[in-house]
Amino acid sequence: MSNDNYYADFLAELDSPKFQVLRPAQERFLREYEDGFEGCADIAVELPTGAGKTLIALLIAEKRRRNGHKVAILSANKTLARQILQESLELRIPAVLMEGRGSTISGSVKRRYQRGQSIGIMNYWVYFNQNPVIDPADLVIMDDAHLAEHCLHSLYSVEITRSDYPGLFMDLVSELHQRFPEYSVLSDAMDFSSG
Repeated sequence: MSNDNYYADFLAELDSPKFQVLRPAQERFLREYEDGFEGCADIAVELPTGAGKTLIALLIAEKRRRNGHKVAILSANKTLARQILQESLELRIPAVLMEGRGSTISGSVKRRYQRGQSIGIMNYWVYFNQNPVIDPADLVIMDDAHLAEHCLHSLYSVEITRSDYPGLFMDLVSELHQRFPEYSVLSDAMDFSSG
């Protein structure tokens, strides 16, 4: 493989009947990634819908998996996870789909991911579960990362309602209002309580 075109050569080596060449934007990104960003802890890719971000993700994931890393690709829902799995199969990249409750994911599927034999593909809810059964990955690729907010928000939020905990609610609103007087929602809550 030539160093200046590693991922194009890697794609050709996979011998996929469907994916045979990189589009110019994919090739440019992957070349820049290889030249200067491969060691970065965090990186984002933004391309228009249908421009081939999933192919980019799968090529990076497979290279890392082959280098002994445990890799997970996360998506917003089961349908997208299944589409990513289908694309990995078309690329001849070993991948497993993990969906549903942790107790329903077969042991062999978990082991293939945990041992780095396959890329783990799942939605955010499976990976960021309150009772996780999926080992953390060495590399996590998040498809539409902004959609993970709802999943993570629900895990790391506390809801304190005025009707269930009136004293605690007012203590918190008062404290927050003193620290952040610019937030009108806090002023409104203070006014509502005193009126």
